[in-house]
Amino acid sequence: HAPGPLGSTIMAANVLGGLSGFVAAWLVRRIGAVRTMVYTHLPSNVLLIMVPLMPSPGLAVAVLLARFSISQMDVPARQAYVQAVVQPNERSAAGGVTNVVRSLGVSAAPLLVGLFSLPSQSAATTTTAAAATFHYIPSQASPQRATASIH
Repeated sequence: HAPGPLGSTIMAANVLGGLSGFVAAWLVRRIGAVRTMVYTHLPSNVLLIMVPLMPSPGLAVAVLLARFSISQMDVPARQAYVQAVVQPNERSAAGGVTNVVRSLGVSAAPLLVGLFSLPSQSAATTTTAAAATFHYIPSQASPQRATASIH
């Protein structure tokens, strides 16, 4: 039985996400962990916002795959940054806490989407999510934070 288009798309997205970790390591060495997180997270969210706006399913899949090619680059960069700024005896706990918080956020997202995806809420939800993302990202790229990046 051949895989369906949805399965193939999800597989390709996950393969791209996994391969992006290698590119993330290179980026962290070149521009630092904080800049890698910022410079990959914002375009990733812009691409995600663009997916439902695409005029055809093929273009939507292409944009989604482009999004997945950079969407996980902030994870190894964040892990490297956290490990660099905490004391050696606190690294395991710090890594665990940041991963648990991220996992809880990811697991809560489908519930929140369901709650806020009522027809009367959809425009407000999209606008709020986009505004929150664009407000959060620049605040993470402040010069004070950028100087603490890992090379």
